[in-house]
Amino acid sequence: MARKAQVIPPPDDLKRKAVNFKKGLNLELSESENRKVQGVVESASDRFLTEIGEKLQGVRVQSANLSEGDPAVGDYLDAIRSVSLDIKGMGGTFGYPLLSAIAKSLNDFTKKMDTATETQLSVIRHHLDALQVILSQGITGEGGAQEKDLLGALRAATEKTKNGD
Repeated sequence: MARKAQVIPPPDDLKRKAVNFKKGLNLELSESENRKVQGVVESASDRFLTEIGEKLQGVRVQSANLSEGDPAVGDYLDAIRSVSLDIKGMGGTFGYPLLSAIAKSLNDFTKKMDTATETQLSVIRHHLDALQVILSQGITGEGGAQEKDLLGALRAATEKTKNGD
């Protein structure tokens, strides 16, 4: 017969070592700790950009031979959602908030799609092209007026075609 699990609370001295209850955790980094963290982020940024570039290239190639009614559209949309979610979640962390905003627009657009019309596939391709341009040109930050206009146009296109129109 199996015995009932017993929860053993940690000793109080262990709690005191883990957290100082009077002051809380000290979250101020020294200059050297700050440089180390920045180095790690920069290293991860290069890896992020390379991986995202490869993923974008993969879905762009897949997109080129796809048309409405193609049985592969479902798998393609799954890949689009995965890539856009990765970019949306990490772009801002590495100084690419515009990349995140466009990826969010793409992810929101495809979130509930099982299939896509030619017009919807075209809107997806435009998102992918915009993401590729931002990566290849190294556009960091929010971008300028043109980039804001582009994001607005992509959002308008997704709103207009989200129901298959």
